[in-house]
Amino acid sequence: MSSKKVIIQTVLFAILGAVLLYFSFDKINISELVAVLKKGDYTVVLPVFLVSLLVYVSRVKRWQILYKAADKDVPANFLFASLASGYLVNFVVPRLGEITRAAVLKKWQNIPMNLSLPTVVFERIIDLLCLLIILVAAFVLEVQLEGSLLNEFTKGVSFVNAQKLYMLAALLPLGIIFYFWIKKREDKLSKWIQEFIGVFSQLIKMPKLGWFI
Repeated sequence: MSSKKVIIQTVLFAILGAVLLYFSFDKINISELVAVLKKGDYTVVLPVFLVSLLVYVSRVKRWQILYKAADKDVPANFLFASLASGYLVNFVVPRLGEITRAAVLKKWQNIPMNLSLPTVVFERIIDLLCLLIILVAAFVLEVQLEGSLLNEFTKGVSFVNAQKLYMLAALLPLGIIFYFWIKKREDKLSKWIQEFIGVFSQLIKMPKLGWFI
């Protein structure tokens, strides 16, 4: 890649970053923010920063494990940069950051999107599973405490009803039919989806999956 092209790309990404930062802080009252910062207790800044950094590092390491399960070694610094880029984009357009993470790695490490996206989806499923475990634990504790808080937050909420069960019953066979239909096709989109499913299958069969979760 020529130096001129690198400079142009760097400038364009810097402009994009500035635009994203603008939209991220657009609804924040700067004068109120400054007033709060003046009154802040900065003794907690360093511990919070270190914990936040540890969260980033742990997510990068977890993501690296997923790539290794898919037979791909990706440098931690690129994963860190793409993860940070994804968080920034999420401030403007929620969930778009997940695609951005994959797109950044496609750009700078030439990692196919249908390899990166399954790792992101798998990661989110694991996050959801962990959240469900926490919710179940909270439910059990609330039942022991007569469930007053739980009842207050779930008042009028229908977790399982006939409509949801019918929808799930319809989606499962449709998903199976779609999978076998895709397997028979030879066009680019079908191959892309097949590769996506193949990578996801590798992740499900990864060694020490329980430890990873």
